[in-house]
Amino acid sequence: MTLLWILLTAAGLFTAFIIIGVYLPAAWIAGLDNAGIVLGYLITSLTVSAAGYGYFRKAAIKRWFQRPDFEGVGKDFEVREENVRAMVIPVSRREQPEWILRHLKPEAASLLFTRMSRETALLLIRDFEDHVRFHPGMREVEHGESGCFIKDPDNPLETKEAVTRCIRRFIAEGISSAGIFVDATGGKVPMSIGAFQAAEEQGVSSIYVIGTVENKIKDPKKREHGRPVFLSDRRG
Repeated sequence: MTLLWILLTAAGLFTAFIIIGVYLPAAWIAGLDNAGIVLGYLITSLTVSAAGYGYFRKAAIKRWFQRPDFEGVGKDFEVREENVRAMVIPVSRREQPEWILRHLKPEAASLLFTRMSRETALLLIRDFEDHVRFHPGMREVEHGESGCFIKDPDNPLETKEAVTRCIRRFIAEGISSAGIFVDATGGKVPMSIGAFQAAEEQGVSSIYVIGTVENKIKDPKKREHGRPVFLSDRRG
């Protein structure tokens, strides 16, 4: 039925063009012909411009088209196969961020903290600062001068903006986006949503750490008490 409609439409348009060619004055036909030439130039210019934009912005365009597809959802995050350069970690209870710092061993980390979890973040920095480069560091967290301080944990946009700043800072330091990971385990649910959104928009991978002992990480010192999985694998 669709093919028949296309054929009938094409035949009707062809007939109309013949009638126009027979009955319209020559001057009108010449004008339409010139207008068609100008339109062709315009379409060519737009096509060339779009192709040029696509060439120089192909990475951004690729990310845009990939956004609806969360690749690798639920796939195990095999630590021994990863090059974990930097991580953004929301902090609530100590067990989850401590497990990440101990077993995923990022070179650099940004801890997202609230008024309630500030002390936990400070203790983590104190215990791991010999092995991990923290942004923000101890002084910034103590004085609340950090862009990683979440005033309203129920506002996902605030967390999204904070995580975006963390990711961009790591990239500015020369860390490849393939080596940056965002954890969406800790904090309140709106914080997890904001962290995931920021990771997707910035084209970096996001993970979730599953507790394996009664659905919890009972002892963060034990590797087997946690199992990290991908929410979205953006390593490309």
